[in-house]
Amino acid sequence: MPSIFTLSLRVALLLTLFCLGHASADTRLVRETDALAPEEEQAKLNVPEGFEIRLFASEPMINKPINMAFDAQGRLWVSSTVEYPYSADKSRWADAQGSFVKDSRDAIKILEDTDRDGRADKVTDFADGLNIPTGVLPWHKPEHKAGCIAWSIPNIWYFADTDGDGKADLREVLFGPLGYEKDTHGMCSSFRLGLDGWVYATHGFNNTSKFKVRRPAEHTEDAENKSSDSVLSASSVGGELELHSGNVFRFRPDGSRVEPWTWGQVNPFGLAWDRYGNLYSADCHSSPVYQLIRGAHYPSFGKPHDGLGFAPVMCQHTHGSTGICGIVYIDGGVWGPEWDDHVLLGNVVTSRVNLDKVTFTGSTPKANERPDFVISDDPWFRPVDLQLGPDGALYIADFYNKIIGHYEVPLDHPERDKERGRIWRVTRKSAAKSTETPADLGAVWGLRELAEARQLAVEDRDRLHQALANELPRVRRAAAEALQTQAAVESLQPLLAALEQAPAEDASLIHSLRLAQRECLKLPGAFSSAPVNDDRIIEITLAVPTAEAAAFLLQHADLNRREVQTHLAKNASSQSLPAIVQRLRKFGSNAVPVIEALLNGLLERGEPPPSALMTWANETATALLAEVRTLPESDWTPVVQSKQPPLWSLRPRKLAGGKEIPALQSMTAGGAAEESRTGILRSKLFPA
Repeated sequence: MPSIFTLSLRVALLLTLFCLGHASADTRLVRETDALAPEEEQAKLNVPEGFEIRLFASEPMINKPINMAFDAQGRLWVSSTVEYPYSADKSRWADAQGSFVKDSRDAIKILEDTDRDGRADKVTDFADGLNIPTGVLPWHKPEHKAGCIAWSIPNIWYFADTDGDGKADLREVLFGPLGYEKDTHGMCSSFRLGLDGWVYATHGFNNTSKFKVRRPAEHTEDAENKSSDSVLSASSVGGELELHSGNVFRFRPDGSRVEPWTWGQVNPFGLAWDRYGNLYSADCHSSPVYQLIRGAHYPSFGKPHDGLGFAPVMCQHTHGSTGICGIVYIDGGVWGPEWDDHVLLGNVVTSRVNLDKVTFTGSTPKANERPDFVISDDPWFRPVDLQLGPDGALYIADFYNKIIGHYEVPLDHPERDKERGRIWRVTRKSAAKSTETPADLGAVWGLRELAEARQLAVEDRDRLHQALANELPRVRRAAAEALQTQAAVESLQPLLAALEQAPAEDASLIHSLRLAQRECLKLPGAFSSAPVNDDRIIEITLAVPTAEAAAFLLQHADLNRREVQTHLAKNASSQSLPAIVQRLRKFGSNAVPVIEALLNGLLERGEPPPSALMTWANETATALLAEVRTLPESDWTPVVQSKQPPLWSLRPRKLAGGKEIPALQSMTAGGAAEESRTGILRSKLFPA
């Protein structure tokens, strides 16, 4: 048995090697090497034992790949750009919609391996003359021969081949114009078709997009099925959705519906599912990978959560950069059972493909960092998107470039490469695929079907209630997620009972239960059956933006809490606001923070303060001013000045390196001697 000293030494060595592995990654945003030919780059790509990496496609077949997707024929569709990082000037647009850009080489390309040797030998420009195309998804209407859904500034498009020549002759706007003006690396992308028939997508950093359905007729039954308070339909029954910066959303392929899936993240780029139907995203600047809980909020730059707090974060490490994009979830035995529940992430800053092992506490995932899956000795390697092909191989879109960084490096830097791009294919040499089916898999998918049901029968709701008490945590959570979309007042008590029994360490289950309870409490009359002495109900009610919720809080909550006061001002009926102000005046000894909380709520509400609040504020201000006048005057003893007191002015100052800058200062000359002066101001004695 090894000694404690030996074990400690081994742990220290492993940690040292791990740190050195991160430290050796080249994170300089402008590389100092020259470009390599594809064959030379391939020799510098390192993969784990038992895998091999080979070139699938490169320039001039493609330029800079951004997103990829496979069709039912096994063909790889790629969005390829030369225009990035600048959007094409509108003077080059063929029409007001931007359906074609003059002299643009940006395109949606179809790559085929016709001789099955593992390398593309045929390319078709399916849709050309585009404007920084990102998300691409092969899909077409039954009456068309082929087609895809793709983003090209400024719209989400449906491109279709109607005559069978292999190229798009129909260009139809599904949604748009959408945001791109602030950031061309934060647009709509990562289009993925779910088993439910919806297209899932990411919305990137800094842009604002206003979606409006153009053709709602084909799926009116969806709108009829959901109440206006539903998490699904709050912004989508009317066919509109507004997104600011990072978010994940979904839409019907025909453009007939659009709705949010989750809120927040900074700049998500990449989506993938596991075998249970859980959706994962890759994000920049917040956390490398999230398992997305429908309707939840996630950390972003300066965005608040929804009152329930941010959803659980599964990844506590950064993989050494903020430039994470593209994600693949390995499971289902595709690489053998030992590779199940692993996540692969593209890291364009470190020129690596990162690897995490996902473990679960109940239904809550945790990403555990593992040695990188692909390590490149060529720092131009930029893995922007990952796809698991129908052949079980991993495909890597390599935005091969000397420079990475949209904000960190000037967009007009002359060494930004626009011509070279590669796609790599990683295969496992030999692996016994697993055919074992988890015991809870069928039950989870059955509950997911109920979540999307147009109408929920009584026996199906009973089935969901029973599933909340199932011994398998994934089944319990799937039931909670279904009851979020199929909210009903009669589901509130079963959800509360499930929350009471939920293990504290299963954070994702708890958050899903709270989301479902909130949707139930949004329904008219829900608070008539809510327990009044339950702190859990109070906390969830704070996230319910209705007048009924405000009335419940007014009657049962601690009115001295600032968040309760803000909720009342924001959501209570206008007629009740004067009475609420009068009731809160009992906190007169500490009136200022109460008034501030009420004003914050009214600001979010978009209404002016009622006269009762203005009167209280004026009385409070008058009293405070009177109190100030009764305070003893200060008696400061200043330092005796030997010269005339200096005046504030803008004066030139020298930095350590000799450079001169203007600085606002109150010193006559500035410098070490003057800045070292100190003095004492002595006040009157006052009680502690």
